[in-house]
Amino acid sequence: KMRGLLVSYVSLAWWIGASLTSGLAYFVVDPYGWRGLMIGTALLFSPSILFLAILGESPRFSAKKGDWDGAERTVNLEAKLNCTTGIRKIRLKTEEYDD
Repeated sequence: KMRGLLVSYVSLAWWIGASLTSGLAYFVVDPYGWRGLMIGTALLFSPSILFLAILGESPRFSAKKGDWDGAERTVNLEAKLNCTTGIRKIRLKTEEYDD
């Protein structure tokens, strides 16, 4: 029941990002050129890099690397955010993750 709302947020984020970038380009390209636009865009959206530190690895990646506790934490966090129950123990076939 939350999927539609979350997809709307993602769509809204794309719209806001595109609008901010085009607004920045309008004011920056003439006086500073394309290099100024690249620097301005990097500065404007650099806070999004912080999310990389906050977000954990995917459960599949953690399980593939043998970090079963990390995979379990990620699944439980996602379950908490989705208002559902988590899992007590991850049970996966190990041969699924052998390369």
